Amino acid sequence: ISLVSSAMCSILLGAYAPVDTSDASGTNLNQLQEQGGLTWFAPALAAVAPQDVAGLRRRLGPGLCAGHQVLGTVAPYFATRYGMADSCLIVAWSGDNPCSLAGLGLQEPGDVAVSLGTSDTMFAVMGRASPGEDGMVLRNPVDPASYMGMLVFKNGALSREQVCKEHCDGQWERWEKMLAETP
Repeated sequence: ISLVSSAMCSILLGAYAPVDTSDASGTNLNQLQEQGGLTWFAPALAAVAPQDVAGLRRRLGPGLCAGHQVLGTVAPYFATRYGMADSCLIVAWSGDNPCSLAGLGLQEPGDVAVSLGTSDTMFAVMGRASPGEDGMVLRNPVDPASYMGMLVFKNGALSREQVCKEHCDGQWERWEKMLAETP
């Protein structure tokens, strides 16, 4: 079992890469609020695989790591085949939303960003975890002492397309003009 976020990391490393705590918390299988999120949550694992918790743990790979942890150096294949320095460090990878939080430079509790894509996503840095039913709480991929809150609205692009059809005759140029004129 591997998350997409650790797949390419594993290829470059030449071994199975651990899942970072931020993306692991999105599975609801890690211990979110204890030990820095670095352990799997035994009751959740038992709920998923009641007959074979040990097997599930084994299939989850080498464990969890901090999102900024150096995992090793590039596999010899890539150093030889592509001329990469064999000292090239491989750092743990994370998911698209945690990486967006990091890439946009959100650092302080209360920093918020909105991503309008296929799904519309709002994410924010949180000083403490307050899990609820309306969204997700993940470990912060950059700051192990804080968290990332996330709300995801599926099919956001479909909603925008429908509004564009109804109010702009499906013309995105008109949509952009209306947005520019909105105070």
